[in-house]
Amino acid sequence: AGSNGFVFRSMRDAGGTITDFVPGKDRIDLSTLLASINATSLTAYGTGVVKLVASGANTLLQIDTDGNAGPALARTLVTLRNVAPGAIAPARDLGLN
Repeated sequence: AGSNGFVFRSMRDAGGTITDFVPGKDRIDLSTLLASINATSLTAYGTGVVKLVASGANTLLQIDTDGNAGPALARTLVTLRNVAPGAIAPARDLGLN
């Protein structure tokens, strides 16, 4: 019970699954990870650095280090089990604008 915070500091943290993420209650902190790839919370979602991708009943939270404009491919940071991408509000749940 209660709110949970999940902190990801780098892409070395990639590959896990959060089984009990509750949008609007829990929060994922990407600020340190974004700073490490020279991205900001102000632009990361809008430019495609942070992506939310449906995978069955789950959401893949992906990081694309150069966003939509570059050649790098997005890599899954974490899987949110039984959470639809549309249930996640980037500002509220990920600290992104």
